[in-house]
Amino acid sequence: MANNQTNINNSINQNDNQIATPDNDDAITQDQGGTVKPLTIKVMDKVYKLIRLDNSAYYKHRKNAIHIADDYEHLMNLAHDEELIYSHMAKMYVALKTRFGASGTSYDDWKGSFGFAFLLSFTHDGKQMAYLLNIFNMRSGIEFRLLKLPGADEKNIDTHKLHQPFPDFPRESIRSVINYIVGYLSGYFESIEKWYNEPFFQKVDSNFILFGFDDGQFFDDQYETQEDYEAAVEELKARMCDAKGTTG
Repeated sequence: MANNQTNINNSINQNDNQIATPDNDDAITQDQGGTVKPLTIKVMDKVYKLIRLDNSAYYKHRKNAIHIADDYEHLMNLAHDEELIYSHMAKMYVALKTRFGASGTSYDDWKGSFGFAFLLSFTHDGKQMAYLLNIFNMRSGIEFRLLKLPGADEKNIDTHKLHQPFPDFPRESIRSVINYIVGYLSGYFESIEKWYNEPFFQKVDSNFILFGFDDGQFFDDQYETQEDYEAAVEELKARMCDAKGTTG
């Protein structure tokens, strides 16, 4: 467990200016070629640092992580807020990709199409704390999956079951951090929407969902039948091939 804590601290220190394991082939870089800058989150008199992780770092840390129970009630409330982009899969995807780099592989490729993994670090009672946060789409929604990276005094916690939030990161604080991230992404999207012009589409095969950007418009569509869904996929492929190629 001490080695696990050392790995956590190394990732946090490395990510002051860059993402974890920067020499790895999966290292995330911005389209402009620079490293992804962490997002500083200030809520409830505490400072959190959100650091993008590559696939290798995320899966390495996840092995010993403690799974925190999801808060679907809160996500449903966010989905009903029309001032936020949370309920718009295409807009959330573009905001995440543009700000934090290309999607990783931390998602179910039948029920989703993108995943963005992060390390969330902060101090509590003078100790460095670290959580994994995976933002990914699942069927018709977007989830925020939280996992706690255990400290040396938490080696006996069962990592094979869901846990309620711990005192160092209670439910109220988790909700505030998620609110900040969604609000930030909504504002970020508004700043790039006018110049964004990269046609693409993504698929969620399990629910016959297509989302993307086509003919100057963002779209989120769901089809009633597999036949209609597959026909729409082929039409989008042909149209985007004729334009400048399908991207995602």
